[in-house]
Amino acid sequence: MDRWELHEAFMRTAETGSLSRAARDLRLTQPAISKRLDRLEKNLGARLFERGSRGVRLTDAGAQYLEVVRRLRAELEEAESCLRGASRKVNGLLRLSFPVALGETWLMRLVLRFHELHPEAQVEVSMSDRVVDLVEDAVDVAVRIGPIKRQSIAARPLGSYRFCLVATPEYLAKHGTPKSLEALTKHAYFSYFGDDDRFTLPSGKVRTFTATNPVRVTNSRAILTAALEHAGIARVARWTAHEYLEAGRLVTVLPECEPEQSIVHAVYLPSRYVPERVRQFVALLVDECPHIPGWVAPRR
Repeated sequence: MDRWELHEAFMRTAETGSLSRAARDLRLTQPAISKRLDRLEKNLGARLFERGSRGVRLTDAGAQYLEVVRRLRAELEEAESCLRGASRKVNGLLRLSFPVALGETWLMRLVLRFHELHPEAQVEVSMSDRVVDLVEDAVDVAVRIGPIKRQSIAARPLGSYRFCLVATPEYLAKHGTPKSLEALTKHAYFSYFGDDDRFTLPSGKVRTFTATNPVRVTNSRAILTAALEHAGIARVARWTAHEYLEAGRLVTVLPECEPEQSIVHAVYLPSRYVPERVRQFVALLVDECPHIPGWVAPRR
């Protein structure tokens, strides 16, 4: 049996988590898919899947092998494209993953821009605040907030974004405006639960602010909603609050105290032949993200 057929069966089963769905996608029967997977495991001398009543799940060996196969497939496609003289053509399926609030508010606009520039490419967008696995989740490019800990992926810095403290004029008229971080402890305070809120003071000193959140929230848009509902003072990304600050519905509090910034990367699987659609979308992110309100471009 052709090795590529075995790899196609392996990849579709890994990406769908289902023998029946893989068979349907490849227009085969489920027994034919099972036969190909059994043959591949026999050839490799390793078990690639754990099979259960709810579907199949990659073993550790299977996850490592999937990463290699996907990289080799991308390199083969790109090499063939180069030989055909079409290396600059942007087509095929591009799978993207974004953090929810940033994706909904700003990055989806870049997807539409990408589609306008490259109408022959197809795009799938998923949004989640968890750290997706590029291999297991079949993602070509993911935007990640925070430092990159895994060394086996390619990471392109997109810069970082600033935070600010905001409240409604109505809240401040009723409860007063704090003049220091110490005074902030007397107010209802909303920030991303689990984060350490670090501020740089006018003196240059860095202070960690500790406050009891009245409601524990792990969603940026929900934190913004708390501020808009006059519930207290919120620490939000500037890109989240931009339109409300412009309209006067929110005002900044303690602007001289600068909250710590969040660094952002575009990540993808390393390869000698990165698909042109991946290359072009990452380039678009690098060019356009600095135009997001409160964004700080990476150092060149």
